[in-house]
Amino acid sequence: MPPILLLIGLLVGSQSPSPTVGVVDAPAIHRWLADVGVESRRLSGEQLSAASLQGLTLVVVPLSAVRTQAAAEALADFAAQKGRLLGLYWGVLRREPEPGRDPLCTLAPAFGIRPIGWRAAAPQPIRIVDPNPGWLPYGGATASLASPMTAVVVPLEGAVVLARWGAAEDAAPAAVLRGACLYLPAHLLLPRNADRPETRDLFFWALQRLEPRVGRPALARERLRVTAELVDLAEDAVDKQPDKHHLLARVEDARLNLLMGRAHSQPGEWDIALRAADRARLLATQVLELTRPE
Repeated sequence: MPPILLLIGLLVGSQSPSPTVGVVDAPAIHRWLADVGVESRRLSGEQLSAASLQGLTLVVVPLSAVRTQAAAEALADFAAQKGRLLGLYWGVLRREPEPGRDPLCTLAPAFGIRPIGWRAAAPQPIRIVDPNPGWLPYGGATASLASPMTAVVVPLEGAVVLARWGAAEDAAPAAVLRGACLYLPAHLLLPRNADRPETRDLFFWALQRLEPRVGRPALARERLRVTAELVDLAEDAVDKQPDKHHLLARVEDARLNLLMGRAHSQPGEWDIALRAADRARLLATQVLELTRPE
């Protein structure tokens, strides 16, 4: 191959691929993804169309951003062509969802849901009941997030309820999967929820459940990111203790597990990375509890 062609080939090959994840009107989620190395294309809910979705394989959309029939139809067509949709919190557009008038009623069947009304607030914590959940959030199968007025939905035939509001077996659905579309009604972007570790953990759980190729690495990197912050805090807390010898071994163990997790952050080893990150996080949390002023 002539040198000039070889050089061009190397330059083209070294360029980052165009992002295949789109995020609609949610700068916080765009930043969460960037924090774990996932490129995403920012989209406007007012300009959603087949052209703006071209080249994407997964779209994250707060459903309150879907305000026009054209936007709803573009997303429904995207889903029909095997694109993956992660729909978040259905905000209040009207007091009652009205088929034929509310554009989201066009999109709801793609998520396997039918809206039947509204409730003033989330009645209970979210409880994951998915039989194949992948990696659960660090806090386990239950997550407590503030959620104001939210839609009440029933699952359609063929949909799988992944989570419910509360402990009752027949509690209202809090996460529904149908095909390549996942509906998560928790208000992740509410100011008092945004950037809480529990909030981001729930988002990345849903992402890896919907699209493991993107979500599993993102979840592992997110857990490692949070763990690194906690290990640093634990080390600082121990340094301030007059008698710290009994805590040093625990901090060192946390640091070693964190390093192990980072070393295994690669395809085929994400599970090892996650286990190491969670072990390091547990140790760091224990140290912080032991050093907390009384």
